[in-house]
Amino acid sequence: MTKNKKAVFFDLDGTLIPVDLDRMFSAYWDFVRESDLIRLIDNNTEKAIGIFNSAAKEMMSSKGGRPNKLVFFEHIEKMTGRGKDYFEKYFDAFYASVFDSLGSMIEKNDIQRKIVDTVRSKGYRTALATMPVFPVGAAVSRLSWVGLDPNDFEYISHWENSNFMKPHPGYYKEILQRMGLEGKDCIMVGNNVKEDMCARELGFDVFLVTGHEIGDYKKEDFMCGSLDELHHWAQNMPCAEESV
Repeated sequence: MTKNKKAVFFDLDGTLIPVDLDRMFSAYWDFVRESDLIRLIDNNTEKAIGIFNSAAKEMMSSKGGRPNKLVFFEHIEKMTGRGKDYFEKYFDAFYASVFDSLGSMIEKNDIQRKIVDTVRSKGYRTALATMPVFPVGAAVSRLSWVGLDPNDFEYISHWENSNFMKPHPGYYKEILQRMGLEGKDCIMVGNNVKEDMCARELGFDVFLVTGHEIGDYKKEDFMCGSLDELHHWAQNMPCAEESV
């Protein structure tokens, strides 16, 4: 049983949101391709998609030093001559409306609410440690797909408040610093062996959610199980004040 912990960090896509990521991101790119965003970047759809994709890759490979959002828009500006000041409102509108329609792919279930409520009722602080490639509005939309909302989390990572991407240790260090925690105080719950379970190197305990897991592993490597098993595990955790 996990002891001496103060906080639980949750990944989102493939973890709290039970979805095949290849399928979801295929649909996401279809929406991007058909959106006004692409026409604003360039009238040539294929060229615009290439610019968008290269900006995303630039952001994913960033070594830190400035927010992911700025890395993305700086690349767009280098390629088009127009940057954040021009595009930001259009991106925010896209992620607040068109992007939200991806929620129709998600099977509704109340298990996520049970898990988060159980963890919080035991006194644990919570963070949504999702890959920070989108605006905060995209995280809000995705949470709503599984019956959660921003008030369920003390901290939510997104492209404006993050300077790193998983699995860079700087990603987790930033959240720890802002929450006044150390790795040994925390549990990371995720579905990606490389991006989420790497938190163990910073002292986290980890729980691998199965069903849509990514990466090779052995069951003895981590605590692991389905969302239902994660809920059962959370129910048996000691209260935070008792575990310290």
